[in-house]
Amino acid sequence: MPIDYTVEARIAYLSWLANEDSAEEAWVRVLRDYADGEHPTYLTDRQEEFIGLKAKDASHLYAHNLCNLVIANVVERMHVNGFQPVDSNDAAGQALAEIAVAWWDANRMDANQDDLHEYACRDAEGYIIVEWDDADMLPRWTINQKFDGTQGVKLYRDPSTNEVLFAAKRWQEYDPFSIGATGGRTRCTVYFDNRVERWISTKDGKPRRVQVRGVEFVDTIWEEYRGPNGTDPWPIWWTEDGTPNSEPLGIAVIGFENPGGSEISQMISLQDALNKADLDLLAAEDMAGFRILWAAGLNAVIDTDGNEKDMTIASGKLVRFQDPNSRLDAIEPVDMPKMIAGSHYWIESIAGVTRTPQYLLRAMGADQPSGESLKEQEVGLEAKCKRKQRVWGNSYEDVMLLSAKLHNRYRPGESVELARLQTQWASVEVRNESEDLDSAEKAQNVGVAQEIIWERFLGMDAEQVQRNKELRAEEQAATQSPVERFLGGLENRA
Repeated sequence: MPIDYTVEARIAYLSWLANEDSAEEAWVRVLRDYADGEHPTYLTDRQEEFIGLKAKDASHLYAHNLCNLVIANVVERMHVNGFQPVDSNDAAGQALAEIAVAWWDANRMDANQDDLHEYACRDAEGYIIVEWDDADMLPRWTINQKFDGTQGVKLYRDPSTNEVLFAAKRWQEYDPFSIGATGGRTRCTVYFDNRVERWISTKDGKPRRVQVRGVEFVDTIWEEYRGPNGTDPWPIWWTEDGTPNSEPLGIAVIGFENPGGSEISQMISLQDALNKADLDLLAAEDMAGFRILWAAGLNAVIDTDGNEKDMTIASGKLVRFQDPNSRLDAIEPVDMPKMIAGSHYWIESIAGVTRTPQYLLRAMGADQPSGESLKEQEVGLEAKCKRKQRVWGNSYEDVMLLSAKLHNRYRPGESVELARLQTQWASVEVRNESEDLDSAEKAQNVGVAQEIIWERFLGMDAEQVQRNKELRAEEQAATQSPVERFLGGLENRA
């Protein structure tokens, strides 16, 4: 029988995709291990003993973990302050911005945004799933991690346009109060732009050979999931009025892709080298503290059992040799400053690869820069944080737009006009108050507008600028004399 190369090619393509996904999922697990300090560095028995791992029967791991620190230095600077309309005179946009802040507070994003940003920095992508909360009658945002081969979210994109075609979330069921009731079955929810399909693995949970459009491959067998009582609709139509032919709302999964990929993907080997340098340094310190002695030209001392006795040398003890050719000496330790410099080299390399200022990777108080030196070290970190603000800001704006569509669907009597918002971020720059005030004064002397000075040199956001203008107007009105207020009123009427 002749070989159908068309089918063979499809099977090969699916197999290649499966292997590629498996490699990516394995890499996600590696990134998470390194961020948690679980590095594959092993200790000798002696090192385990004086580090304290052996006493508590811990694993043979050691880590000078800078991976988590590199991620944290970015997350700590990525903070959303609020939302504003693109056009400040757009009343509809301002109304949507105000309700967007209310949704933000209701979903406790003041704290949850840190988790989302950490997932994106670590795994290269994090996600918000937008749903509707019938109890509170508000959009509900759920923070999710990338699929790691067991659970999580995955976006499926068009390879030619990179457009998201659909998304899937997979996880395992478990009920601690009904052990065995769920049988550890796997759930999978697939999100399209116009519908949501919920699936559950068959009860045996075993992968089987299945065919899709004539192509056979191994996958889990799924069946429709209609809720715990089996009465939920399937699929769930994700449209403006909940019917199949209505306008789609859009995919409910919003991706927060980290520009450049994971923050730590390029430093994994450098982290291993740093751990190795630290272990070598520990070994050298151990040898320096407990120098290895050697003796030559001495006869061994044998005890009554025929075993060689060790020579005991202690402080203040006199050692006598009868043979004039006998010698007693010690192996000199290595040059410790050079070994310390080796560890510093790897820290500097990690700082360069990740664009993290070196002073942030060292102990507080050690060579802390200031002035122009600080600004020079901060350039790389500030640049990549500002790039994330642009990319993630668009994702947050997509979350708000989809939330507005859900609001209009479920609360039609309180519908809002759809408008594009702008995400307002806190400044990523490390500020020196004295220098900022000096710069602001110089800018004012050359005629720069106050609003620009407040934003650029004093770090105020749009809301703070507006509030400051109102307070200054109130203070000025309070200090005016009746005549000045009367003349000011005439000028306004003119």
